[in-house]
Amino acid sequence: MQNALTLISLVLPIFLVIFIGIVLRYLNIITLEYNKISSKIIFNIALPLFLFKKISENNYTFEGSAGFILFAVVSTIIFFVLMWIVASLFKLSNEVRGVFIQGAFRGNYAIVGLALISSVLDHDSLVKSAMLIAFVLPLYNILAVIALAYPSKNVKGNFIKDILINPLVISVIIAFALNGIGFKTPQVIDQTIGYIAALTLPLALISIGASFSISEIKNISKSAVYSTLFKLVLQPLLFTPIAFYLGFTQEEIIILFIFFACPTAIASYIMAEAMNRDGQLAGSIVALSTLLSIITISIGLYLLML
Repeated sequence: MQNALTLISLVLPIFLVIFIGIVLRYLNIITLEYNKISSKIIFNIALPLFLFKKISENNYTFEGSAGFILFAVVSTIIFFVLMWIVASLFKLSNEVRGVFIQGAFRGNYAIVGLALISSVLDHDSLVKSAMLIAFVLPLYNILAVIALAYPSKNVKGNFIKDILINPLVISVIIAFALNGIGFKTPQVIDQTIGYIAALTLPLALISIGASFSISEIKNISKSAVYSTLFKLVLQPLLFTPIAFYLGFTQEEIIILFIFFACPTAIASYIMAEAMNRDGQLAGSIVALSTLLSIITISIGLYLLML
């Protein structure tokens, strides 16, 4: 009982901040236009600086977590292939297939995942979890383009460009490169970065809430339900026990569970719209998975912490 109460006190505030975003949007205090600008600030400035600061404050190297990172990457690819097979068995249309697949494998790890890890685990764990971003975000984008573009061969070059110049990936690489040469950020610059980085998680969580649409829940389809269940239940249920079997530490297993169990990323909706796929389905998956992840993540973390 005590473990459950402790877990609630750690996890619930994160989802309450998301709920505040929903309320602010409903009251029209936050507009859609403001939320678009806020999202740009988060992903292009605040979150990259947040990752840079967390990593540059430590002397971690990729070598120490190579197996941990490799497992996350390989598991994502395997699950992507599995979802492709499932989508084929469901005989989904071309417009729906890619959205279904993306919704099932692409998690909001950069925001919800890091927020959960920073709350449940210590600072060192947050740094270790940030390492995944340099590998996972490009992989997410590449797999999403493959899923959404199929069967068309017409993939716009700007998607490839976005993969290569993603600010989050660049910030992680720069931080590790500077660590490697022993460079220390001057105090004035470090403090400035710290102020901006402090905006990241609360602003990002509010932004997720402000993007939430009740209409997308009302118009839910079977494809959205299945994609959500595969994302929140099947993916963590399939790969977390394997992580146990392979002998990862308790800390790494919790990070991996959160990585697998995160709700679907908002970016999946943006990419679906940009590539002329079923944007309504993508939005429904994001909304439903965010709502249900409160339950699934809490149950999973409780079982892991017994």
